[in-house]
Amino acid sequence: MIKLSKRIGMAILTFALFIAFSGCASEKPARSNNDMRDTDRAGTDSSKDEEISVKDDNANTTKDSEKDLGDSIKTYTDKRYKFSVDYPENLKTEITETSIDSGIIIYFDDNKDESIYVYGQSGHISLPYADGVKKEEFITDSGLRGTLYILEHNGTKEMDLILGEGFLGANVSFRIDIFKQYEEQIFKILKSIRSTD
Repeated sequence: MIKLSKRIGMAILTFALFIAFSGCASEKPARSNNDMRDTDRAGTDSSKDEEISVKDDNANTTKDSEKDLGDSIKTYTDKRYKFSVDYPENLKTEITETSIDSGIIIYFDDNKDESIYVYGQSGHISLPYADGVKKEEFITDSGLRGTLYILEHNGTKEMDLILGEGFLGANVSFRIDIFKQYEEQIFKILKSIRSTD
C-alpha cells in the first residue's frame, strides 16, 4: 500500500512539474514517468485485436533468442506503436492500453512489484530523475539505440530505457535482491525489443 501511494504521489508530482515546465502547449501529451503505469491500469483494454497481439513465436524467433530466454518464448507485438518484445512463456503478463500509451507488463515471481513494462507512447518519454542516476548507452539485438537510466534507492532498483527517437521505452522495477536473481533474463528481454516498422 505504501509503495502504491509513493508511486501515485510521484506521478502527481511529476505531472505538476511537467505542466509547470511545458505550459501545456505540446500537441502530443508526454508521459513524465513510467511509474504512472499503476494509475493507468484502470484504463487498460486488451480486447482490441487489431491493435495488439501476443503470440507464440518460436517459428519466427531467432535461435539466439530461444537460447537466451528459454525454450518457450512468446512475442508481444504492439501494432499501434510498431514494436515487439520477446519474453519467457511462463511469466505472467498484462497488456495495457491508454489514450497516450500501450504496452505489456511482464511480472516476475507472480509479484506485481517485480516487473518490466515495455511500451510505446504518443509523446516523448521524459524522466524526472536528478541526483544519483547512472546513464548508460544501450543497444538492442536489432540495433535499436537508446539510453538506460539506473537508480537504486530504498532497496529497489529502477531502470528506465528510452529507445530510438524517444517514443519507445521500458521501465524495470525490482527489489535489488530479486533483480540480481533475474538480471540476465531481464537484460535479454530488454535486448529483444525491436521496431516492427
